Amino acid sequence: MRTERQRRAVAYHEAGHAVMRLHLGRRLVRVTIKPKGDSLGHMLQPKTKIDIQWFGEDWRTRRWAETEIMVSMAGPEAEKRLTGRRNNAGAVSDGENVANVAMKAEGDGELATAFIRWLELKVAACLASPAVWVQVEAVAAALLERETLSGEEVRSTACRAFKERTRR
Repeated sequence: MRTERQRRAVAYHEAGHAVMRLHLGRRLVRVTIKPKGDSLGHMLQPKTKIDIQWFGEDWRTRRWAETEIMVSMAGPEAEKRLTGRRNNAGAVSDGENVANVAMKAEGDGELATAFIRWLELKVAACLASPAVWVQVEAVAAALLERETLSGEEVRSTACRAFKERTRR
């Protein structure tokens, strides 16, 4: 059984993924904090047309790689902003996805490491923006209340939070 503190951390983690996905112009199907198997929560996104086994060098696949990595990083980063520390145990699949996509995009070496670090900085800066963070907080609160949100519910919750913030 999860404590309320753990539930809150998972809600922020999943809200980070979801808000980043929307921020980067990608759709999502739903996000939940209901545990399933080893997962404490997850985000379901539409199937992609890009096969990670075949990775082209055009701008579309490069942009897809950046987006995929940034969305994977946003969950742990949002959780870190909430708790003040990184939870590596709860984000194993996020880290694996970052490493796999970075190696496909940049190879295994210094370039992949630099690519990952650059995207870490972009994600941290994005979530540090008050206009984005208020959206993460709103989506996390909605997840704590309802446990599962459709992509449209995430979008409307995030938009409402953004509009309320800009009115102040």
